[in-house]
Amino acid sequence: PFKLRRAHLNDPRAILVLDRLEQELSTKFSVSGSGRGIAYAQYKNEMTRVGAAVELTISDAAQIQIQSIVLVADAGRIVDADGLRAQLEGGALQAISWALFEIVTWDKDGVTSRDWNSYPVLRFPDVPKIETILLNQPTGKSLGAGEASPGPVLAAIANAVADLTGLRARSLPMTPDSLKTLALS
Repeated sequence: PFKLRRAHLNDPRAILVLDRLEQELSTKFSVSGSGRGIAYAQYKNEMTRVGAAVELTISDAAQIQIQSIVLVADAGRIVDADGLRAQLEGGALQAISWALFEIVTWDKDGVTSRDWNSYPVLRFPDVPKIETILLNQPTGKSLGAGEASPGPVLAAIANAVADLTGLRARSLPMTPDSLKTLALS
C-alpha cells in the first residue's frame, strides 16, 4: 500500500507523511486477527496532508470494532498543536461514525431517525485509541486542517475491512447487516 501511493505522488511532503506513517506502523498494530488499512489525502489538494492507518476487528456477528488509529499530518507551520490535534482527531471520530453507524431511516410517513435516540452515532464505548503525529514546517505557511482527516480515515477503515475479509464495502454505513449482505452477494 505504501509503495503504490508513493508511486503516484511527487510531493516530497506527502511522501514524508507516508514515510512517517509507515515508520510508526512498524511498532504498532498488534491485535491478533485484525485488519489493517491505510489511506492518504491532501485536503482540497492544497492544504493539510494526512496519512491515516486503522486497525480493526470484526466479530462473529459482523460488528466492526476500530481498535486503533494512527494519523500523521503536515499542516504547514503549526501555531496551536493541541488545537490541530483536536481538529484531526475529531475528524477521525466523525469518519468512524459515518463509516459504522450513521444512517437516516424512514417509513411511509417520512424520516424516523429524528433525535439522538433514533439516529445512530458513534458512542464513547466505540472510541478507539488515536495517536496523532504532527509534522511541523516552521518556515512554511499554516494550512487549513478543518476537514482534513475524515476522508483518509474513512478510506483506511474500508481498506482495513478489505484486508481482513477480502470484501470491498462501497456503501455506508458498514453495519453487520450490510457486511453480511455483501459477503453473500
